[in-house]
Amino acid sequence: MLATDLTPPRRAAASYPEIVGDIVLELDLNDGTGGGGAGQPAELQAQVRLSQQPAERPLVALGRSTEGVWQVVGAGQSDAGGVAVLDLRVAPSASVYAVAVDDWGVAYQPGLPVVVGQRIRPSQFAGWLYQVTEAGTLPASEPVWWPAEGDNAPRQLGTARAVAVRYYQPLAHGPVPVEVL
Repeated sequence: MLATDLTPPRRAAASYPEIVGDIVLELDLNDGTGGGGAGQPAELQAQVRLSQQPAERPLVALGRSTEGVWQVVGAGQSDAGGVAVLDLRVAPSASVYAVAVDDWGVAYQPGLPVVVGQRIRPSQFAGWLYQVTEAGTLPASEPVWWPAEGDNAPRQLGTARAVAVRYYQPLAHGPVPVEVL
């Protein structure tokens, strides 16, 4: 374990506990003055839309204190209808910004086993990712990638099949109103 106290005079201590039996440990790691849980409980209602359609996306809420310090104050996921309610811990005077992020996928690798739903990113990114619709293995050499065209039918990708999907850069709004509970 390592403990650091940043209050002057700054101190740090480390120890290697030896646990030889069943024990119960209770640690209080936050006195409410730092990040990670500081502040009052609050809720943020969010709706994510891409190309005028509801979208499922991971969401992150960032808080900026009146002193200009940034911290993550909450996170969650929008549902298929694009709706999310995030539980936050914020200072009432903080400005809160909501950020929706897209799945950046994994970089193309020759022979990589892939599963349904996984996204593959070409080595030369051009705005499209490739979502696996049938599990398999990527080809030994990088294919000629394609954009979504027409009905965007799945295409062969090694022994797997995939469709082209647009990658959306993170979308941010803020400051947004939150309800302090």
